[in-house]
Amino acid sequence: ATATTATTTTSSNATTSMAPTDTPTATSTVVAGNTPGSNTPVGIFQPNSPCVLCNVLPDEFLVCDEPSDAQCNFGDQTPGGDYAAIRLVTVACTVLDGVVCYSDGTGCAAGDSDEEPRNVTRIDVPCVKFGGHNFLSTLLVSLFFGWTGADRFMLGYTSLGLAKLFTLGMIGSWWVVDLLLLAAGFTTPADGSQWEPFY
Repeated sequence: ATATTATTTTSSNATTSMAPTDTPTATSTVVAGNTPGSNTPVGIFQPNSPCVLCNVLPDEFLVCDEPSDAQCNFGDQTPGGDYAAIRLVTVACTVLDGVVCYSDGTGCAAGDSDEEPRNVTRIDVPCVKFGGHNFLSTLLVSLFFGWTGADRFMLGYTSLGLAKLFTLGMIGSWWVVDLLLLAAGFTTPADGSQWEPFY
């Protein structure tokens, strides 16, 4: 009887020592920097996450440097020339504050002025920009319909176009002045782009 009791006690102890001390819990893998608002600065980017890479953001979410004269070497190309001759360069851009995107330095976050700027690069940026404005078409519109402000609307000067429309081109005087300024090359597209080239 004594031997049987000892055996039972030993088996009970062995069973007790083999029992797990903690109850297993479900675990989940969290990839740092892929959740908007995460404080973890560095992580591995996940393509299926809701956060996008900063370097694929559209241009309206970036502030980019203008191509420099040294990059573009304007002495070797003429604005308004052949499209194929336009030099393409690489420029540095900064993501606007408040835009949520993923970068190696900050993870997925909406940057602000207190944080390190999120810098990206844009390649194949043309030194000469075209905005679809044709000089001859604009000149003809200014000649025949300038008193309505149509020429100013075409070039992107909406406020001046409205003022010109409501005053009927200052009873003709503003119409004539704008026509001369356009013909002399002093009035250009409001977005800073070049006139479309002639072929």
